[in-house]
Amino acid sequence: MELQELKQTYNDLTNKIKELKLKQDQIKLEYQHLFDTELKKKQELDRQWFIRNFDYIIRHKDYLFEKSPFCDIVIDFLPLYRYGGLAGGAGFNGSINRIFLKELIHLWNTTYTYEGHPLIGYQKAIHNGIRQWVTYVENGQEVRKQVTFDDKNMITSLKMASLSDTSYPTKWDDYKTIDILKKEV
Repeated sequence: MELQELKQTYNDLTNKIKELKLKQDQIKLEYQHLFDTELKKKQELDRQWFIRNFDYIIRHKDYLFEKSPFCDIVIDFLPLYRYGGLAGGAGFNGSINRIFLKELIHLWNTTYTYEGHPLIGYQKAIHNGIRQWVTYVENGQEVRKQVTFDDKNMITSLKMASLSDTSYPTKWDDYKTIDILKKEV
């Protein structure tokens, strides 16, 4: 192939990629609401399954931590950290809700616990003081409790372990979900 042919082939492929990217963006725009609705339903079902099977997960956490594909499951259905408040007249909020199962298990083994309970959620409100709530599973039931404790190490560890927007597949991408574990239990 000559240089001019190579350039033309390259340009043709570039144009096809641009056309496909435009089609992809159109599909996202057209079906965003439907996709988000269905994803939220799936995430709620996954959360409920996770809570019902939490004892199994804790019992086998060492195995799940080390073995693929389980360690690569993306947990995107737990409100791991939510914070918000009002400071200086301006409201603020944020959340962390994406982590690999392996990283969540590591956090349970180190900092993401409260009184010996592995946490599945933590919430902090800052306005005229600080209010904190932890969520954990006890006897197959979700427990949410208002607490007071120093959360600095826990939050630092959680932020370091959570998936950033650049390391996490988008909700449109195919990634390993808790469905893999559902087949095992």
